[in-house]
Amino acid sequence: MAECPPGKEKHHKIPKSLGGSDDPCNIKCVTPEEHDRIHREGKRSGRTTTGKEVRY
Repeated sequence: MAECPPGKEKHHKIPKSLGGSDDPCNIKCVTPEEHDRIHREGKRSGRTTTGKEVRY
């Protein structure tokens, strides 16, 4: 699993609940404020491990 520097949190680009993994390519290190904004706005999209496009 990817490690983030102090003061940053791990954010799954594709949530594990939608087939995302802990692979470093699916992890983005963000500040707590950025993480809150990402989840609050809910304007993410990506592809599951099977290639299906999802918006969440």
